[in-house]
Amino acid sequence: MKNKICRIHLPWKWIQFSMFGGGLDGSHDRLPVMLCTLCIVLFFNATDFTLSVFDQRAIPISKIFSLTECHAEDGTGNVSGTWKYYKSRFISKDGRVIDVYQNNISHSEGQGYGLLLSLNYNDKKTFDLVLQWTQNNLMARKDGLAAWSWGERHDGKWGILDYNNATDGDILIAWALLEGVKKWNNEVGLSDGRNIITAIKKYLVTDRQGRQVLLPAYYGFSGKNELKINPAYFVFPAFRAFAKSPLKDISTPMGDVKFWQTLYMDSLEIVKKSCSTNLLLPPDWIFMDENGNILSLSEHGKKSNFGFEAIRIPLYLAMAEEMEGLKLFSTYIKFLETQKYMPMVVDLFDEQISLHEASAGFHAVMAICAGVLGNAGLEASLMKRADEKIRQEKDDYYSNTLYLLARTIKVK
Repeated sequence: MKNKICRIHLPWKWIQFSMFGGGLDGSHDRLPVMLCTLCIVLFFNATDFTLSVFDQRAIPISKIFSLTECHAEDGTGNVSGTWKYYKSRFISKDGRVIDVYQNNISHSEGQGYGLLLSLNYNDKKTFDLVLQWTQNNLMARKDGLAAWSWGERHDGKWGILDYNNATDGDILIAWALLEGVKKWNNEVGLSDGRNIITAIKKYLVTDRQGRQVLLPAYYGFSGKNELKINPAYFVFPAFRAFAKSPLKDISTPMGDVKFWQTLYMDSLEIVKKSCSTNLLLPPDWIFMDENGNILSLSEHGKKSNFGFEAIRIPLYLAMAEEMEGLKLFSTYIKFLETQKYMPMVVDLFDEQISLHEASAGFHAVMAICAGVLGNAGLEASLMKRADEKIRQEKDDYYSNTLYLLARTIKVK
């Protein structure tokens, strides 16, 4: 019998929500909640299934609600949640960063994260391997951008699956190259970084009513009247780096300083205007109409979530030490403190939260956010939960990546 995949959401109105008018009063209100909860518990016990918000990231329920801490090792004593384990599980010997949950594919985003983590852990050997694999296998386009997806094809051969780019991958790779120049004085990285940055500026940034807008890719997101935008691709610290020279002996700025400063501020404004619902959260994807107005997916009759994509927005804001942007998450921080639970997905269309608890990476990101906003108690509790959960997520490339990135952020 195949495992069933289901989505279970808990309406916000079922939750003790003191910050938005109090909880449920009276037994006539509590009874439906109790009965629903009982049904869910009985269903959990009676059915062999996998609880998942998205099918492609299905995780056994035993891993979600485990009462005992599971220390995942790779056979050599490496514990998940460490750079040593990350390299052994997610980076091949030739430098390919592997997304295990997505059929062991590699993508430009992953290669970029691999480069950044190598920098953070001062691991030049791994940095060079990841960079070499990226250059040999993804830099196949003539415009200087990376093909975004590489894996096993239908004929059993391995290679590029999609020649379209993913803008966040290009940004991460270019940013890592510049940081590598500063750390290890690698002038080859400077030249390669310049080429990618030039391509990003030329092909991936468009003007909409006087505002600079970053497109998610070269192809497929710019319609006749609307742009489809992913705010999680706004890598704010990279925009700052692109406007600066990485070497003291180079007098010419890396790029057009005003251009990158404008993109930074316009991107921040887009994030602000995209926040919606009582929790004031930005969605994974948004639309921008021909007049520059921000439209949510829900205005197109589609689900609009704060989830797998948007969790990177507070991560990048923290990396950039962007306090104005991080304050957008103050309401959500209060929600997490009150409920003592972090959902994997907040449905901004139906105003519901998932019963699938957020991964370790999500907890680590929001822990950093809470700390920057001055809530040391919540920071400690969220990071403690992240440390517990990462032990159970030995095959989750994305969660391990977010966890390590958050763990290496040093905010002044």
